[in-house]
Amino acid sequence: MPKLTFVGHHGDVTLYRADKLPEGLKEIQSLVLHKGEGVHVHQFTNDSDVYIGEDKDGNRWFSVGAGGATITHEEHQTQVFPPGTVFKTVIERSYNPYTKAIEAVQD
Repeated sequence: MPKLTFVGHHGDVTLYRADKLPEGLKEIQSLVLHKGEGVHVHQFTNDSDVYIGEDKDGNRWFSVGAGGATITHEEHQTQVFPPGTVFKTVIERSYNPYTKAIEAVQD
């Protein structure tokens, strides 16, 4: 299992730096890391050199190639990731006392 270190948030997406990608990821054939509500998306720019994969729990991981990577979102600052870095992303969740359910935070 990869070693993880919390590094921050990009809106409702929590970012953990990883020392490597886990095995068994399903490759995502898109530059969209996560979809938010409506048309808002956390998306890598077209010039990003990035691999995105999803684990069996639905968490997305990404590995940045030699060209680096930049992620954008309509409501958040652009974030740049250096070459050779690996990250796990998790959508924040919250408890809804009315439905008594754990729900994904939407931004």
